[in-house]
Amino acid sequence: MSGIPFLLALGATEKYTDPATGRVSTTEVWFSGDGEVLRLVDGRVAGTSGIRLVDWRHVELRSAPAWATMTGQSSSSDSQYSRLRDVMPGYRSGLIDQVTIRPMDGAPWSTRLVQLDPSTLRWYQETASTTGGASEDRLPASRFAVNPATGAVVYSEQCLSADFCMTLQQWPVTSSNTNNDKQKTASVGERG
Repeated sequence: MSGIPFLLALGATEKYTDPATGRVSTTEVWFSGDGEVLRLVDGRVAGTSGIRLVDWRHVELRSAPAWATMTGQSSSSDSQYSRLRDVMPGYRSGLIDQVTIRPMDGAPWSTRLVQLDPSTLRWYQETASTTGGASEDRLPASRFAVNPATGAVVYSEQCLSADFCMTLQQWPVTSSNTNNDKQKTASVGERG
């Protein structure tokens, strides 16, 4: 499956309430042609099903800041939140990630971003320290590109395990990046 692109269609939106803060946001529910389901809250993976290699069956994002509140932060300002996840296969439940978000000084030198100038976006890196799991439950860093005008994630690189990573980008690329008739394209592969 390494590097194979696939298309996801937005099938539903649901309300998500942060269990720690009570902040309400939207969960986007995306479907692939092969029956895989990807749930995103503010562009962050908040659950999957149907992915053969690894699934995050239940995810809680606790005190995760909205990207719109972070776009004015300097590159020295870190934020943190916690993520609780249940992972299959292996029935690993209650894994807790302490996630640190750090604004990047500029666009990374290597991305799979298509049809957008990386320098016009605000870039963030999330690193997670995992407790309650084995070494295979530790994750590589994630990167997010946020449209500074809308506070919406337009591109991300996120891993569900050390050897299963996804690159997600809104498609078609628009300047407003609204959810109307939006599709998301993804490329799945190993991070080098």
